[in-house]
Amino acid sequence: MTRILKEPLLHFCVVGALLFVAYDLVAPAAVHADRIVVTSGQVEALQARFTRTWQRPPAAQELESLIDQQVLDEVYYREALALGIDENDAMIRRRLRQKMTFLVEDTLSLMTPTEKDLRDFYAAHPDEFRLDPSYSFTQVYVSPDRAETELAQRVAALDKALSAGRGMEGDQTLLPHEFDRVSAFEVDRSFGAWSGPLRSGLGLHFVYLRDREPGGVEPFEQVRAQVERQWAYRKRQQATEELNRRLLAKYEVVVEPREAQRD
Repeated sequence: MTRILKEPLLHFCVVGALLFVAYDLVAPAAVHADRIVVTSGQVEALQARFTRTWQRPPAAQELESLIDQQVLDEVYYREALALGIDENDAMIRRRLRQKMTFLVEDTLSLMTPTEKDLRDFYAAHPDEFRLDPSYSFTQVYVSPDRAETELAQRVAALDKALSAGRGMEGDQTLLPHEFDRVSAFEVDRSFGAWSGPLRSGLGLHFVYLRDREPGGVEPFEQVRAQVERQWAYRKRQQATEELNRRLLAKYEVVVEPREAQRD
């Protein structure tokens, strides 16, 4: 039974059922367009919201004012619909779609993956949990703010000293002198290709590579939280796509041809 409750198809059905139930609850209101009912559940929600905000329950007069505002909200909402203000309003359309999306996500938040779900997802998507190779190295910077001859002499002197194993100070730069376990992407972004002395947008660099760690897929235990986040994200995507398919199946979509552009 527990396994069945975790099946994605069941959650798709639940999402769809919730949407249709919500529609059935809202639609009858049109039959009694001149009657507004503030339910006990709505009053409790108003009280709870006030209590969360002010850290105390509302007084009787405050609660009455909240109910009055709730009624006015409903009145203005119905009058706006009667006037057709909602029609062709892109902002309202986006907001309503957003609320429908929230309903789906709230339902899917109840899904709890099993250990097998996560390990299967991890095994099926290894590239999402792969580490790039990383490098540890020392760099000596040469500022390009010199005449061409002076710059060439400076580079030659540094090259000779470093090749001989002698320490030699470089020029001042905002880049650190030591880099520890930085990714190939970070190295490429700062320096470009591996060569020496190599040129970046800042100047010239002599680089001594101290260590290289090969990349690879991180162990499941180390990335379990990331796996769970990715699993939940994929499930939301699948549920949204399934819901879109079911909702679109209810409609006939006609895209009228555009009028020929005049010369």
